[in-house]
Amino acid sequence: MDYVNYATELMKKLVSIPSESQNEKDIADFLFDLLNEIGMSVELQHVEGKSYNVVARLQGEDKGGGHRKLLLGGHIDTVKPDKAWTFDPLHVKEEDGRFYGLGCGDMKGGLASQIAVIKKWIDEGKSFDGEIELVGFCDEERHSIGAQEYVRRCRLNGEKPADFGIFAEPHFHNIVVGATGKILVKVDIEGSTCHAATPEMGINAVSSMAKFLAAVDEKYSALYQIGEAASHSVLKIESPWEGYSLSVPDRCSCLINKQLSVKEKAEDFIEDLKIIFNNTECGGTIQINRQIPFYSSYIMDKDNNDFKNLCDVISGEEMEMPEFRVNQSVSDGNVMFSELGIPVILYGPQGVNFHKAGEYLEVDTLAAYMNVLEKFMNSFFK
Repeated sequence: MDYVNYATELMKKLVSIPSESQNEKDIADFLFDLLNEIGMSVELQHVEGKSYNVVARLQGEDKGGGHRKLLLGGHIDTVKPDKAWTFDPLHVKEEDGRFYGLGCGDMKGGLASQIAVIKKWIDEGKSFDGEIELVGFCDEERHSIGAQEYVRRCRLNGEKPADFGIFAEPHFHNIVVGATGKILVKVDIEGSTCHAATPEMGINAVSSMAKFLAAVDEKYSALYQIGEAASHSVLKIESPWEGYSLSVPDRCSCLINKQLSVKEKAEDFIEDLKIIFNNTECGGTIQINRQIPFYSSYIMDKDNNDFKNLCDVISGEEMEMPEFRVNQSVSDGNVMFSELGIPVILYGPQGVNFHKAGEYLEVDTLAAYMNVLEKFMNSFFK
């Protein structure tokens, strides 16, 4: 069997199944049937609504080697298709060495390639001491409720966490060995209303918010530019509006997303926002509350033996060694590392333009990735 072609056709099938966050049931059902068919023990985990996880296991022989456990997989959801797509994004288009389609890179191509390698192992009757667990988590593109549910069940059932993990996110020319964390906060400013013709008689909450956010931007944008802090973004600002009554608004709220570098703490950021508000003399009172989601930052120890073995495999293929990267964004890898202590890397076939129209997977990285993964699995279970 041509397993690269198998992975390609499987990727096309996965892309054809709509699976936006909170609507993953159809793709979870498909993977449940497929993984059962190829010989894995599969569990379908209902998380909430139409969100499901797929957890599949391949049990090796017990040869007294310590029963090592390898975690593979990633997420099965996608973002909503960008309106700028010029063709059906659920129909994969191959052109100039690229597979175009929603989720080709992020990350259905990666999932398909890992499944193809596992199928090859099963078809060839591979003997190994340990366990391979392949996960397909829902909701990674939103709040990672799938990864959190997996953690809850692992703890409830007293399951041994994996010794090492590779999530097939679209990173081939670089390997993600860590990531920033993330906190979402809601800021509420309360002022006092008055007639808008005499604004000095009240406290305009919108004006106070504008002054406050300008001060936050001034400080944290400068820190971000010199690498002393991770990025931040204001996502939403709103104030009650009941029509043109010519009254000063007495309430204003906003949402701030703050990425957290390894040296930044969520609690410190919240306290600093309060200090900025007070020092800027914005007017009114402020309340700051954490929202969902929250992710801890992490960096994997690059002296980890399994990671070093992977690097040895890559070197043995006479490939250029990928750079090691600490991601500016979060993933389910944050959850696996911080909650279960699993050293997880993000490494898969190379995707480009994910989260926007024109997303594609580099065709030649599919076979190269599968070859590296299979050889790494051989070394992992030695």
